[in-house]
Amino acid sequence: MKYSIEEAAASALVAIECYGLQEAQTALEELTRRNKALLGGGDAAIAESLGRQAVVLEALLYNLLRGAAEVKKPELITMALKSAMSTQRALISTLGAIRQLRSSDA
Repeated sequence: MKYSIEEAAASALVAIECYGLQEAQTALEELTRRNKALLGGGDAAIAESLGRQAVVLEALLYNLLRGAAEVKKPELITMALKSAMSTQRALISTLGAIRQLRSSDA
């Protein structure tokens, strides 16, 4: 089965969330194949990939923050907030990389 990159990313996230490891493996293999294609794809391919990653990271960040607000156990709140902060750092790095690519185009 061939996935679009968006379908592959969404399928991997859903499969991982639902513990469907076989589906996650298939989707992650497709993501790996596409990421390898970035090696020869130039700046446009890299910028497109970074854009997709930023969307996924932002969605994950909000999901982690929502999870922290919904749970009652302090250790789960702490874990969700630490994960959210790590995700936010990754998002900021990704956005910085996009900006750097755009700056080099100008």
